[in-house]
Amino acid sequence: MSWKPTLRLIMISFLGLSLAAFKAPEVDGFVELQGHFFARTSASFGNIDQNRIAVLKPGTRGKIVKIENLSSRNDNLGLCIQVSEGERQPYGVDCVWVHYNPQQKFMAFEASAPQRKTTRGVRVATPAPTSAQEPEVGTTVRILKRITGFFQMGTAQAAEAPAALPGAPTASQAADRNKGQLALQKTETTVPLMPEPKSIDQDALNRLSLDYIKNINKGVGAVSAPATCTDCRTESIRAFETCTSRNGYMESELADLFGQESQLSALVMTTPIRPLIKPSCIQNSLASYGVPARSYAYCPSAQGNASNKRGVGRACVSENYSRVVSNSFNHVARCMGEYLTGDKSFDSSTAIKMFGLMAHESGLHTNAVSDTGAGGSGQFTQGAIENVNKNEFSDVLTHLRSSKDQACQSIAQILEQNRMKDSSSQSCSRISTKAGNPIVNMVYTFANMKTTRDYLDNQTWEGASMFQTVLSEMQESQNKAEFEELKQLVAMWGHNSGSAGIKVPLEKTLRDWKRKRKVITARNKAQFINDLQSNVRNFPHSANSSNARRNETSIFLNRVLERLNAIETTGGGSCAG
Repeated sequence: MSWKPTLRLIMISFLGLSLAAFKAPEVDGFVELQGHFFARTSASFGNIDQNRIAVLKPGTRGKIVKIENLSSRNDNLGLCIQVSEGERQPYGVDCVWVHYNPQQKFMAFEASAPQRKTTRGVRVATPAPTSAQEPEVGTTVRILKRITGFFQMGTAQAAEAPAALPGAPTASQAADRNKGQLALQKTETTVPLMPEPKSIDQDALNRLSLDYIKNINKGVGAVSAPATCTDCRTESIRAFETCTSRNGYMESELADLFGQESQLSALVMTTPIRPLIKPSCIQNSLASYGVPARSYAYCPSAQGNASNKRGVGRACVSENYSRVVSNSFNHVARCMGEYLTGDKSFDSSTAIKMFGLMAHESGLHTNAVSDTGAGGSGQFTQGAIENVNKNEFSDVLTHLRSSKDQACQSIAQILEQNRMKDSSSQSCSRISTKAGNPIVNMVYTFANMKTTRDYLDNQTWEGASMFQTVLSEMQESQNKAEFEELKQLVAMWGHNSGSAGIKVPLEKTLRDWKRKRKVITARNKAQFINDLQSNVRNFPHSANSSNARRNETSIFLNRVLERLNAIETTGGGSCAG
């Protein structure tokens, strides 16, 4: 037998294996979703179609029972899926319809039911575990509270619900719902206002959410409240606000967002199983942020890269708006915490700090703007945007793409498609949902903080050997969390003063402590912060030397912590989820 027939046989065999490995969708085949998908009751996928009943998460698997061609080229299909055994079929329908676009590689097809591998390579038939992880709540939250209390004393002396709520009501339906909001605020469907039970019947909760949506569509103003939880923490209840023609502009923007088949739409509608920050705290932050009407802007253009229109006033804090901001922050905080600190165990304390910072800067309002041109949740200026685009953007994408969490991978796609524009003529890229916000602005806020962290690490905390005696106890392994707490607080200060603006008074404070032969410890850390506050005012960087800047920068951290404390006091306890 010659080598040519043999080679031909090998090539044919190889081709057969390759074709077998790649499966196109076919009836009675199986699919595993690798992104977020809307589940619909029919094969109609237009923005105006009111047939969405759920958001299917990455990892959902099922059997394809029907296929409908949506174009003459057969390259866009509607697939009707029966969710596999062990995973919940949404709301009792025979199958749910999802849209398949072969240009977007978010589905994997197999001839037999797909199974996941464990980390040891053993196949298991159980559903994939959720990508959300338990936050590790350490002592840092308590330390933050102690420092907050210290500042208040010093100033006086010195003077999941697991399931997303699928489908968005129209503007008129939202108005009808708001009329009955007081009756709704204590139900399981108003997730941001509910106490958090230790265990939840997910199926029951999802069905209750669906019933809630159906009742809204029928014009019913309330649903029956579930049984009272006997083992829940008590939280202060705040009703969602009623939108009017003057302050309901954000509802229209959210309706457009909810009508999209996009990663952004699916992500902001999906509530993390265990949020790092309680949704009720984010609602309180939005509702209690009182600034003049000129401090809010609106972007009515079809694209998110135009200049904004200022002076529209604060948007009403509806359930939709609060949920979108809460979901966005908690997804970003979980995905970006380790990027900021290098240690996932600090995710909870990092989330608290970043929440406090944004609550002070913008109330977490997506469309907050300032007279200096800063915009969005993190109040981004042209210089800050330039910094992130130049020094952090590529690293952030790499970090998000390498995550095993599908939400983080979705954020990477959203970010890649919506790189923020630094020009003031394109200021809508900082605030518009059409430009990927609030997700993009929040990611940029974490990334910009990373620049400050790296600068201070290299220049002061780790790079300046002259301060090692002052920092010796902080650098011991048992004090790792205490040192991280200190670094986070100082970096937060740098958000206002600038990296170099906080470095100058920081090194002055460290030199003073070295001269006095003092060592920073967990017990005197608050005193170090107090001394730093004095030096921020009395020995500022030249860029912060005006009286106005001295006053603003010296009290900045104090104001952030006071704002966080006020939100927690109003909400009845710690904002840590």
